Amino acid sequence: MKQTHSITIKIAEIPIRLTLPEKTDIRKFIHPHLKPFVSNNGIPSGASITLYRIEKDKNARLTKQEKLLFRNCLETLFGKEPPIRKKNELIESTLLHIEHYCRNPSCKKIIYQISRNPQNWMFLSIYGDMFFYNHRTLKGSFFTFINHHEKSVSTNLLNAVSCVASFLCAKNNALFLHGVGLSIDGKGHLFLGHSNAGKSTIASLAGKDHAISDDGIIAKQINKKWYLFSTPLLQKTTIEKNHAVKKVPFSDIYFLSKSKKTKLVRLDKKTVLAHMLKYHLHFFRYFPDALSERTFKNARNLVEHASCAKLHFAKSKAFLKLLKHS
Repeated sequence: MKQTHSITIKIAEIPIRLTLPEKTDIRKFIHPHLKPFVSNNGIPSGASITLYRIEKDKNARLTKQEKLLFRNCLETLFGKEPPIRKKNELIESTLLHIEHYCRNPSCKKIIYQISRNPQNWMFLSIYGDMFFYNHRTLKGSFFTFINHHEKSVSTNLLNAVSCVASFLCAKNNALFLHGVGLSIDGKGHLFLGHSNAGKSTIASLAGKDHAISDDGIIAKQINKKWYLFSTPLLQKTTIEKNHAVKKVPFSDIYFLSKSKKTKLVRLDKKTVLAHMLKYHLHFFRYFPDALSERTFKNARNLVEHASCAKLHFAKSKAFLKLLKHS
């Protein structure tokens, strides 16, 4: 049996165990944004990701029976998502990746497990690396080639950890949101918006002293109170690599819109809930029905506890004064 070593990562006080081969230099594979979340107290965790580094076998080929089996698995896994453009091309490219990994016993074992219970699994093909996650057993397997550049692997592994964290949030009265969190006078403000709505701009204008997290933010309920937590999903512009992990009492939700004049317009909470579920939850489209239902309840609870508005803002710090008096 191969020797391994493990570390524990805590995101929003939710632990994930990461297991690597014994001779792996852990510093090369832990993304800088993940390092502040590494816990030293060895908290046991039901959730885990195991990293496998294997030699690329260019001569490996799938049998016709295996290719049919794996294709059916991918049809089921990709079928969980909204309609995908060029779905067949995506399946073919993924099959090619699987073909290079398929002689690894651990990878082959997982594929056959998926074929028996595909409803329990989700799958990500991340720039040549492969990640499988069983949301019932809470166990993930991350496969990469030995010669794959460490920096690329660490980024892909960061995405895999974030994926697992999003699933765990649903089970822990929490939401992993694509948005920005700011702390102003001890209150946590959540900012959401489509691409180019101004999320990065808001975080940059507020500055790193106010920023909780500037790309991914977790809202979590503890003892009937909601808090905003920083996450390792960060933009490079706002928060230092070794940023402090923050937890701030939650107050408001704002949807962003760039404008020449800064002003607030109150929003109907049903509209806020609908937009949050449709556009702003990380990995939500992969959730099974049970987790989707729990996520809906969590989101509804969050919105009920919040003041909700649309923030039209000019490119200045004027919005900070507006939020302090809102």
